[in-house]
Amino acid sequence: MTDGVRAAWTAYRAATSSREADEAARILVG
Repeated sequence: MTDGVRAAWTAYRAATSSREADEAARILVG
């Protein structure tokens, strides 16, 4: 990941439950 994407991802994880973030990760990664 680029630094910008990593920063955005970290902020997203902090703003959501880990379960929701994990589900989003599965969708994004495929």
